[in-house]
Amino acid sequence: MTETSPTPAPGPRRRGPRLRGVIATLILIALVYSGLWYLAAHQMETRLATLLSSDRLGVGCRDMTVGGYPLRLTVACSMVTVDNRERGTSASLGAIDARAPVYNPGRIDATLSGPAEFRMAPDLVASSRWTAADLSLRTGLSGISNATLSATGLQGSITASAGITPSLHFTLAEGASRVTRDGTVLTSAMQLKGLALLTPEDTAILPPFDATLNASLTAQEPIQLGRGSRLPLRGSQGQLDGLTVDFGNGLTGKASGPFNIDEEGLLSGEFDLSIDNVDGWRDAVIAAFPQTRSMARNVAGMLRALSGNRDQAHVKLNVRKGTAFLAFIPVGVLPRF
Repeated sequence: MTETSPTPAPGPRRRGPRLRGVIATLILIALVYSGLWYLAAHQMETRLATLLSSDRLGVGCRDMTVGGYPLRLTVACSMVTVDNRERGTSASLGAIDARAPVYNPGRIDATLSGPAEFRMAPDLVASSRWTAADLSLRTGLSGISNATLSATGLQGSITASAGITPSLHFTLAEGASRVTRDGTVLTSAMQLKGLALLTPEDTAILPPFDATLNASLTAQEPIQLGRGSRLPLRGSQGQLDGLTVDFGNGLTGKASGPFNIDEEGLLSGEFDLSIDNVDGWRDAVIAAFPQTRSMARNVAGMLRALSGNRDQAHVKLNVRKGTAFLAFIPVGVLPRF
């Protein structure tokens, strides 16, 4: 009986052409992707160069490099400068490393290095440095929709000519802020930990304190972020959802309430104000600002009177056209917006 030889399996011969086809397809995809990436990088570099050459903003990016292939687009500068002559302001920042993932369009993350300096004519200068700082942006066709900034180990100073604002130094252990834009509505949140204010001689003005802020603002026109335009504050309405200040040792204060800003930039509103340890606040203010001794005592006495002589006050703080009142007594003046 004759044995029949087994027929060779055709599988391997068929897999060869398929494998080569898959490899060729992957190579083609990689080539197309690489071409698109380099095109996007070139366009971004061109747009940045156009922005940097603009006379209106006067933006500078020293030693600019573009990279990040294959999964990101990155831009790095050893120093960033902004000079807005129209508004009389200028700023400088140390190195910046910005990253935009290609798989998440509209997201930009950046690492910021100090020192930084901000100048405003005629004689206001703010400078700072920090241990670490990060910025995160979410953008769309209408501009920036969300911005988050966080920093640790911040220290700096504010210097001004007489009559503008007192010169002071400040330190901040940790801080974070978030701003969200949706058409005409701007929502903001801020958290500060270990903020200390000092004189130029490093004498403490106030002990270190923590603060949180949550507020929203509705403008009369769409709000644009990151396009060099001013915020349309005048004619807007807002809500202070909560402002909390905690100095420790029972010294806490809270405020909330609606407000509006008129066409002259003056703020008006009615705020619910809660203060714990009224006498402690009085003593702390007098220690920090001895020249306010008489006013501090009068305000503390008024808070006690309005709260049934309790050391925990719950009162209304009314602000009318930039002037703050407790009952009918003016206690402060706010700047124009």
